[in-house]
Amino acid sequence: MAEETEQLDPELRELQEEMSILVSLTEHRGYRHLMQIAHEQLETRKQEVFLKPLEGLDETWKQEYMKGEIAGIALFMSMTDVRLQLVREDINTRLSEEEQENLDEQSEPGSSAP
Repeated sequence: MAEETEQLDPELRELQEEMSILVSLTEHRGYRHLMQIAHEQLETRKQEVFLKPLEGLDETWKQEYMKGEIAGIALFMSMTDVRLQLVREDINTRLSEEEQENLDEQSEPGSSAP
């Protein structure tokens, strides 16, 4: 079990470092500005798709292309938050596993539990 703990610690540190980087990114002024630009682009395309009536087949293809752009921009805008959530869940899972291993080691017969 000690070997597993030694392997988890570097992985846990990597996850914590990634979380720190992602949090720093989301708090940066440039990131907020980029998200504002993406939001404006998203809204412009939504208005084009949802509020403009189609006038022909060419318009249908253009609208379908814009739907793809909308999906892509929305995905881009959510990527950091989704990754941050996944990293937080991984960290919590690893910490819970380590805590459970420590409890298991303490409850084993012959262990020197305080």
